[in-house]
Amino acid sequence: MAKKPLILVFWEDHLGSSEWTSIQEVQSDFKPAVAKTVGFLIHEDEKTLKVADTLLDDGSVGGVALIIKSCIIGEYKVLRKSL
Repeated sequence: MAKKPLILVFWEDHLGSSEWTSIQEVQSDFKPAVAKTVGFLIHEDEKTLKVADTLLDDGSVGGVALIIKSCIIGEYKVLRKSL
């Protein structure tokens, strides 16, 4: 398997509610949640990052998150060299 960089990504997640809520609460209190994902960058294309939290020696991965680039507010390499 090719070496994969270890990254930290801060991204805004969507929010939803199934509760009865006043319009005023929706206007003032509903904000995106800020998520933090740490893992190995498996794939990147023009719209997404695919990050896995586990790599196995046989080339398989686990705990994959697909993060939409338009939601990313920060991205950092954790290590200078890839693992």
